[in-house]
Amino acid sequence: MAITKKDVIDFIKSLGEAEAAELCLEAFKHKRIESHYENGDFQIDDAYSLAICTFGSNSGEVDEEAIIQLYAQSYDNTSPLPEDGFDQMGECEFCKAELISYDKWVVCPICKKQNGLT
Repeated sequence: MAITKKDVIDFIKSLGEAEAAELCLEAFKHKRIESHYENGDFQIDDAYSLAICTFGSNSGEVDEEAIIQLYAQSYDNTSPLPEDGFDQMGECEFCKAELISYDKWVVCPICKKQNGLT
């Protein structure tokens, strides 16, 4: 029996937030969208990432500002995956991307540097 798209979606829905995020990141880990050079010396890479988007609304209208935080994977993969929720966040000290995770020690999905979140 073949696995259907609905089966995959139902399975992912059954997972906790962190487990679903880890599964999706692993599936897209090696997919680079594009890599090219600008002016012959500056490399530009595009890659898939997961993000948490936080926004509010007033009377059905979305507020002007939204917070977009990239999901960062654990640095050493020793922390158990929580049932749900991401409670660690911060800014990458190298590339300044806003990060969110379930673990305190993570790897930035943009620059691949280790960071500590609070």
